[in-house]
Amino acid sequence: MRRVSDNKGKTMQKHWKHALYATIAACGLYGQMVMAQGPIEKIPRAGTQARYHVGDSIQAGSGVYGNYQITGRGWYRDGQKIGDGQTYRPTAADAGHKIAYAEEIRDPKTGKKYKVFSYTVEISDGATALANKDPALSTGVKSPHVGETVSGIAGQYEGTIVGGGWFIGTRTNQMQKVASGSQYKIQPNDAGKLLAYREEVRSAQGRISVFSTLPVRIAAKNETSPTPGNDNDICAAITARQTPLIAGMDIQPLPDTPLPEKGVATLEPTYKTCLVRITDTGSLKQNNFNFRRNIYSRSQAFNADNSKMILMDQAGFWYLYDAQTGKEIRALKDFQGAEGLPHHIAGGNAEPQWHASDPNTLYFMNENGVGMKLFSVDIGKNQVSLAADMGAEIRKYWNVADIATTRSEGSPSSDGRYWCLLARDSTSWKTHGVFVWDIQQQQIIGHLDTPDGAPDHVSMSPSGEYCVISGDDQTGTRAYDRKFQNFTQLHQKSEHSDIALNKAGQDVYVSIDYQSSGGDIFMTNLKTGKQTVLFPSYLNGTATAIHISGKAFRKPGWVLISTYAEQKGDQFNLRRENRQWLHRKIFAVSLEDTPKIYSIANADSEHFYPQLPEGMNDSANYWLEPHATVNQDFTRILFNSGWNRMNGEVDNFMIALPKNALPD
Repeated sequence: MRRVSDNKGKTMQKHWKHALYATIAACGLYGQMVMAQGPIEKIPRAGTQARYHVGDSIQAGSGVYGNYQITGRGWYRDGQKIGDGQTYRPTAADAGHKIAYAEEIRDPKTGKKYKVFSYTVEISDGATALANKDPALSTGVKSPHVGETVSGIAGQYEGTIVGGGWFIGTRTNQMQKVASGSQYKIQPNDAGKLLAYREEVRSAQGRISVFSTLPVRIAAKNETSPTPGNDNDICAAITARQTPLIAGMDIQPLPDTPLPEKGVATLEPTYKTCLVRITDTGSLKQNNFNFRRNIYSRSQAFNADNSKMILMDQAGFWYLYDAQTGKEIRALKDFQGAEGLPHHIAGGNAEPQWHASDPNTLYFMNENGVGMKLFSVDIGKNQVSLAADMGAEIRKYWNVADIATTRSEGSPSSDGRYWCLLARDSTSWKTHGVFVWDIQQQQIIGHLDTPDGAPDHVSMSPSGEYCVISGDDQTGTRAYDRKFQNFTQLHQKSEHSDIALNKAGQDVYVSIDYQSSGGDIFMTNLKTGKQTVLFPSYLNGTATAIHISGKAFRKPGWVLISTYAEQKGDQFNLRRENRQWLHRKIFAVSLEDTPKIYSIANADSEHFYPQLPEGMNDSANYWLEPHATVNQDFTRILFNSGWNRMNGEVDNFMIALPKNALPD
């Protein structure tokens, strides 16, 4: 837990000018390449576009290097020099490749010379149509329903749109065309299937290319999930008659209630929401197993239609549960697939991520991201396949890398297309850079070398417009655009946080500032840099630790917060005396200048401070943290709790809310 800081009055810095400290290549003796760091006010630019054709004239822009002198200029393809000067005209040999402009600069004090590279640009042969912006659906990534008319929003291309149509199927690789034109009215027999809009584009040379939206699942009626009201919903009876949530900074005594029975819908003791105990750690221990829990507040535990959820055990194995009944389905193992593909999800750092719209698809990696591959498993057929092999692309920029990871706290964009990842190597465990992977185009679309201090974690923002890099070095937490050309400073530290959508659909970073006088929970708009304090956490001399879940993308404007490890001076676990309204609690907060707050449940998970009881594992306090996480429409919540037991055991609990529990 972080203590109250004596550093008072620090304020969040807003939008900083991009003053990049880049890693640059120094020419050492006998041509050996030596890595060094130097301050670069502005990196050079390879033209003004992301893409050029063979025969185009590309005019480079110079960088700004203070008192360093520019001593040479050139163009490079795959690390090999292909031209001199500031102007370059791509040849046929450049087609299909990315090229960069570089300037050699000289340190006037030492005489050392360095090469500073621009971001790469793509070279096309001109025969293939290219997309500057892909087509989209009028419903975005939300599930359209039977009877609804959906529109296809045209993409922007270097070419001419010559056709378009609608494709439907049960699997992405089995979709058939059902209609032409830019609109489609969904039919009753389409329910449960995948829908995509595609456009045919002809290049100037007459070659036809097809560009598609990401497939979305079609709902049977005008709802995006079966919760509540589903016949199998264990909480249906309770949510149907639930009284309104209590608004404001409410505090009530914590009752001493027995541990709920596993698999039974009960009323949460204080706030009367539907509560289901999912696991029984005591039973698992008797059978030589460890506890199971949802992994983290920033990780989405529920699939696209809220029918399934995943938990992890202490050994790092993953399990599939029915999110309507709370019952275990099976371990995520014994997958069928091609030779060389993994046959189970293993390790707490395998980073499973649900598909944005297909409830049967779950992405995952090898432990720690080793191998730089992304896999997907069809949980209905238990069939595994390769979703992305990023190795060749990553090694264009960092040739010793063999790991792609968020470091377990990141997520892709809300539509599943863009992934912000770290490039590392398993020999030194050094982080070499950050990149954005486009799973639709199967390529890196932006990258950034990292300084010596490795980021704590990275994540894509829900919109897919920003890569958020969080570190405890001098850079703090920053939101970069996908090309890593500009950033917004979000925090001077790396704290517990998440990235959510406000009611306008904009990305906001929500976190805590322990260095502020009030220990403020705040939000910062990634686009505008505007910071808003939501409420203080330092109340009457107390402090608390928090986690934030911003995964309710279908209920924009809300986040879920859970708190634990409260203290006042040397007094810990304020279950009775000195407890404040936000302690040991799970509550919803609206993302607006004057936020609304609704209490949902008490987490009531005991922590052992300042010393663990004899014989208890050092990790016990971490596993007892609630890590509450919310589904996409804010109707299902998972959290972990010791239920005020003093033996270190932790169980997982589910809360269900009616769809209208929070205002729009």
